[in-house]
Amino acid sequence: MREKIILTWKKTMKEGFAVIFFLLVAVMKAQGASISGNVVDLISNEPLPGVTISAFNTNFDSTSRDTISVFTDDNGDYIIDTPSPGVYFLWAKHPGSHTDSYMEMIELGEQDVTGIDFTLISDAIDNSTLSGKVSVLDPLGSWYGTVLAYSEKGQLLGKGRLENQDVSLNNPSEFVEYSIDSLPAESCYVMTQMWGYLPQFYNHAYTSEDAAQAFTSAQNIDFDLEWGGSDTFSTGGAISGTIRGQYGPLVYCAVYAQTQRDNQLVSGYVTGAFGTYSLEGLDPGIYNVYASRPGYQTGEYAWSVTVAYEEVSGIDITLVKDAIEEDTVPFSAYSLIIHPNPFRSSTTVSFSMPYDTRITAGVYDVTGSLVRGLLEGFQPAGAGRLIWDGRDDRGKALSSGVYFLRLYYNGGSTVRSVILLR
Repeated sequence: MREKIILTWKKTMKEGFAVIFFLLVAVMKAQGASISGNVVDLISNEPLPGVTISAFNTNFDSTSRDTISVFTDDNGDYIIDTPSPGVYFLWAKHPGSHTDSYMEMIELGEQDVTGIDFTLISDAIDNSTLSGKVSVLDPLGSWYGTVLAYSEKGQLLGKGRLENQDVSLNNPSEFVEYSIDSLPAESCYVMTQMWGYLPQFYNHAYTSEDAAQAFTSAQNIDFDLEWGGSDTFSTGGAISGTIRGQYGPLVYCAVYAQTQRDNQLVSGYVTGAFGTYSLEGLDPGIYNVYASRPGYQTGEYAWSVTVAYEEVSGIDITLVKDAIEEDTVPFSAYSLIIHPNPFRSSTTVSFSMPYDTRITAGVYDVTGSLVRGLLEGFQPAGAGRLIWDGRDDRGKALSSGVYFLRLYYNGGSTVRSVILLR
């Protein structure tokens, strides 16, 4: 009897340990990975300590939907250990700076995600206002929309609301004025969206590569929007899907349907928080679908899409980042500092080389054209200094805007943006 009790006890304990083991494995599998990155100031490019980085799991079936918040360290670095896999929405908040949301949602599984970096705009420099008007060729009555301003790297700098509740159907020249306030002084991409019309980049473009840049204090940045639906808008077919970036769904991305027969754009949409889109009002036919956004290379769906009088879903596109890389080697090895930045009359360019090398330094405009050569020759190891007076090679004063100072050396290059104010 005693032996039977002992055997029963051992069996119970064994089964109990097995249950605990499987529970621990399940918990470990459910635990999420980490998200990490760095935060810097837009103008100085210096790291920002004490920034609050918050993450929210958007999965509706997630067991943990609470917001997780951490602070950046003295080097501007942060790491968030998430409690479960999911699709995370991230934003950065710092006293004296604009709150910034990351342009992609982060699809997190069991692998850590790194490089989720933020560039914050200081309230001290957000004194520019971009303005203009938006006209429509065929007014529908009441209409509404948004004008968006992006940095060259694709960061959303600001947005302005479009709304007109009393548009005359008999006045095709009707327009609405807009303004985007509290912008930093730099060049930007501008895009407008309005329900029923094709999203349009500044200078009547339908890809970010074809778009013209505007300075954030510019006026008369105007748009003439074209209708983006068929005559049977409410009963036509549709194409839907999700636009993704490197890490997950991509927000504020323009998506277009183009007829394969004559390459005519017939429908457009701008993605929201979950990167989804729906191109509606399509007549039966064969279409090509592409997506475009500043900071990314325009991407096209790999196959043509045949549409009848129903929705074709799952037409997903992944875009590749096309941001300017600030350094091709670690910043600590080849430093390049511009001060003051922004500047009005002159600025000092300080740099250092770890060994003797031949270098070339020059100032480039936003199109990549060299406007001023500063130095070309041999540079001994150590620190160096240059002065730029805001003029081109002919001695002509350059206009306000964003310029890039690039330093070439044996084995790589370093580039920094600099803002000239007049």
